[in-house]
Amino acid sequence: MKPWLKNSILILIGFLVGVAATSAAFRLCFHPHHPPGAADADRVLKRLDSQLNFTTDQRDKVAQLLKQELPKADALRKEGDVKFQALRDSFRTQLRTLLTPDQAKKFDDMAAKWDEHNKPGCSDPVTGR
Repeated sequence: MKPWLKNSILILIGFLVGVAATSAAFRLCFHPHHPPGAADADRVLKRLDSQLNFTTDQRDKVAQLLKQELPKADALRKEGDVKFQALRDSFRTQLRTLLTPDQAKKFDDMAAKWDEHNKPGCSDPVTGR
């Protein structure tokens, strides 16, 4: 195989891998899959109906159940988020007291990066979720 053809193929493969990785990162950070809330009741109903083939009566009852229960799930998720943030902040405060000034500065930089990455719409840098 001619060297220019081989190099062209390698460049093309590298470009395609880069495009695929960028696309995956974009989807992960800017189109997250959040737990369903009250506004998602119709979407959840459609998905369940497509798999379970509800009767009209079942569809109406499931829609009513979703509209009743999804707000509770959303509230519980938010409550858990608040409790987790309080626990995280408490841990960070206690940890900083154990660190030297240089370590504390490095830790603050790390924590700022984590916080920036954990804004809604992006995955956790440690777990990837």
